[in-house]
Amino acid sequence: MFDENSLISKDIKYFEGVEEPLVPIILSRLLFQKKKLFFISENDNQMFEIKNFISSSQPDVEIILIPSWETNPYDISSPNREILGKRIYSFTKIFKKNFLNKKVLIITTFNALLIKNAPLSFFDNLLLTLKKSSIYSINQIKIFLIKFGYKRVETVRETSEFSIRGDILDIFVNGYNDPFRIYFLENKIEKIVKFDPFNQRNLINSNLDDFTIFSAREFFFENENINLFKLKYSKIFDLDLKKDFFYNQIISGYTPEGIENYLELFHEDSLSNIFELIFNNNLLKNNLTTITYFSC
Repeated sequence: MFDENSLISKDIKYFEGVEEPLVPIILSRLLFQKKKLFFISENDNQMFEIKNFISSSQPDVEIILIPSWETNPYDISSPNREILGKRIYSFTKIFKKNFLNKKVLIITTFNALLIKNAPLSFFDNLLLTLKKSSIYSINQIKIFLIKFGYKRVETVRETSEFSIRGDILDIFVNGYNDPFRIYFLENKIEKIVKFDPFNQRNLINSNLDDFTIFSAREFFFENENINLFKLKYSKIFDLDLKKDFFYNQIISGYTPEGIENYLELFHEDSLSNIFELIFNNNLLKNNLTTITYFSC
């Protein structure tokens, strides 16, 4: 039988004996006592159900989601860009943010725990905050976006895309529901608004003072990284590299489908896992309660 008082008072890492629809309610009650929780859910559907319930019942809780890829390991297809973006957005927030005096709920899944992530050092300074009236040239921001894996398009409609039209820069940043439109006056940011990616119109009352750009992928694709990939790939795979399509795509400067499965080959340092990323934040390390649930 489930004993809520025991779960609160003792250092118990899991609970069982309750129906799944009650899990969000139990976590909501735990947050009043524990303040900072790391919950490992059974799947993405349960993760989003918990997020929706907690965000409506306790709007002061900062909820951070770490979803799993929807592809199989070493699939020829890349994971959905929105999922990749949400993961990087969450990792960067966990890595950089001060959660003092805040209630925090980090939610992931068992499948997500198995996915290796970029080294901890990769997430240091992995963002750019743009503020109204600050001095930036569009070209400076364009270089940053390309380095961080954003794709230049004619019209921005999906996450990780950007476009430039004269003195207007459109960006759909990972982790946000709407894209941003930046108006420049020479090299000064004059105005920042959100817009609708479908009809391209500015949203009413959406003026902002600032926003933060996060990376679109967990590796850089510059000459240094490509050379490292060439070295590691040739050591691991006993293949005729001249006939290897995947290898030749990358050394030619293209990012083929499934490149995320070879993340380790683009980094000098060892890849990290979710626990290492979370507990790199000392405040979370010392105050976070990790818990999971086993269904009946």
